[in-house]
Formats: sequence, structure tokens, C-alpha cells
Amino acid sequence: LGMVGRLNPHTLHDELVTVKPTGIDPDTPKRLERTGKIRGRLCDEKAFVLFSSGGFNTWQDTRMFFETVEKVLVAEPRAGFVCIGGGIGGHFAGGYEAFQEWVSKSSVRDRFHLVGWVPQDQVIEYESEADLGINCDLDIPESRYGDRSRFLSWMARGVGVATTPVSQPSA
Repeated sequence: LGMVGRLNPHTLHDELVTVKPTGIDPDTPKRLERTGKIRGRLCDEKAFVLFSSGGFNTWQDTRMFFETVEKVLVAEPRAGFVCIGGGIGGHFAGGYEAFQEWVSKSSVRDRFHLVGWVPQDQVIEYESEADLGINCDLDIPESRYGDRSRFLSWMARGVGVATTPVSQPSA
């Protein structure tokens, strides 16, 4: 802001930026009781639910992400994968499109459940039925310095987090 002349004596008390806090509102509910979003609808009642939410960003290692989830589904017949989120319109859709293509060719494609973007007020319902959140990032600056609010949301619901070590806040 200083380099473009916005920070000066005349703008001292102006609100020039908006800060989006990283965190979870302390009043947000913890894990909800049965929501019917995953168990008995997408996955078996007793399934171990691998989960992902949010955008397939440019810093995601989408290939490793797919291969990791697929290996678990092949090795463990009781596991299912549910993804809410997807491509990021106007920014980057290619990662999610590639992921969808790989899923369509997988021998366990019937246990990949790509729900797509859901309204924000429904996210907690999906998180509450998940067992383990999965995240795979490339080793690039965005991964090292960018925040993962999805991790905080998962942890607030008691969902375990499996991620690459370069991803904040794991590092």
C-alpha cells in the first residue's frame, strides 16, 4: 500500500485492508451427531471415511493426492473417500479436472465420492462424519507459508489430519 501511495498522513485512520482471521469461532459447534450427509448415503455406516474439503489449489500435489487415496481404498475395502470442494473458478480448475479423470479410470471409483462445492453452513455436517482429512501439497512457497484453515476446521470437529510436512500448520 505504501508503494502505491495509499499509506500517507491523509489515510492514517482509513480502513485500507480487511483481515480474515485464521481460526474457528469458539462458539462453533464441535462434531455433530449423525447428519446423514455421508454415512448410509455415500458410504457404508461403518466405513472409515477419508475426507477432503476446499479448493484444488495450484500448490496441491494432485497426482500424489489421488494415488494416496486410491492406495488406501484398494488396500482397505471398508474405506471410502468424500470430497467437498473442487476447482477454483476464475483461478485454477485443472487440478480438479485431472483428479476427476483419474477417479473415472480407477478400479475403486465407486468409493470416491466427489460431492463438489456445498454451502458453507453444510460443511460442518460433512466434517462431522469424516475420520481422516487428507492433504498433499507441493514443496513450494505457497505450501510453506500459506495457511490451511481447512485443517483448523477438521480439527475442531475431531477429524484427524494427514498432510505433507511442508503444509502449514504442520511444518
